[in-house]
Amino acid sequence: MPFSLLTHFGATLCEATAALYPKTVITVGRLACLVGLLAALTRYGVLGVAAAVASSEILLHVAYLALMKRTLRL
Repeated sequence: MPFSLLTHFGATLCEATAALYPKTVITVGRLACLVGLLAALTRYGVLGVAAAVASSEILLHVAYLALMKRTLRL
């Protein structure tokens, strides 16, 4: 997924600037979101699981974008 590469930049920025608490909050939030989406969408089979993973990846990317904007003051 292309979002995985983009998300890696945000995670690296967090580590470089020692912003590990926000990174932990984002990671735990993503896991909670993924579990909820999987619970809701598994009845649709493989497409539901794929949609759950893709949606959680997009949300993770958006969360890191917001954090990067705040961290870099853009």
